[in-house]
Amino acid sequence: MRNSLENIGFMMVIGLLLIGMRTFASDIILDGQYDDWDDKPFVTDPAGDATDIEDFVKIAWYPNGDDQRLYIYFERFGGARYTRTWYPYMDIVIGESIYRVDLKINPRNKRVKVWLYDDFGSLLNYSTGKWGDLYEAEFFLPLDILIDAGRSGYSMDLHVYSSSDVAPDSGVITISTISTYSTLTFVTALLLIGLWYIKKKVGKENVVPPPNVGINPNTATLSKT
Repeated sequence: MRNSLENIGFMMVIGLLLIGMRTFASDIILDGQYDDWDDKPFVTDPAGDATDIEDFVKIAWYPNGDDQRLYIYFERFGGARYTRTWYPYMDIVIGESIYRVDLKINPRNKRVKVWLYDDFGSLLNYSTGKWGDLYEAEFFLPLDILIDAGRSGYSMDLHVYSSSDVAPDSGVITISTISTYSTLTFVTALLLIGLWYIKKKVGKENVVPPPNVGINPNTATLSKT
């Protein structure tokens, strides 16, 4: 009974921890403030491999199945205060489908405009907001148009461009169910599950048999005569 309660309590702790990390990781607010991107998956791109105003240095993402939005963050090289509007764009490949995303980011008024097209050039979605500044910008794409984020095993490839840069240099960012969670979340979850498994295994090995288990004393006595 005691072991059962301990196991239930241990699993509840794991569940609460994972729920807490999941909730924290989902907290993206499009407000032109970027602290909520600190724990999200990201890639970096070398500074200086493109024209400064078009030079990506970081791209982060977070697909949120709760509000059906794919959040994306761009950071460009911050070597000087650039006020010129920049026009990054992306291709999103999902299976055999290709989507095009065009952006217009105006640092002077912080306005970010986002157009999403299908592979036939038809406009699927338009969004805008004050989500940018001189070096950074955030925006979203509707997941319910792109893919069902709740489906197990979904995957999409992002190709991010400017007029003089490709980020990352490999040219592809793969977003999948796994990338929804940070590496720390998965490592923590695996450690907890591993500790639970070890606890169960060691507990079984240390089981002491009841006193009446073993050689029957009557049988032993008879064998001596």
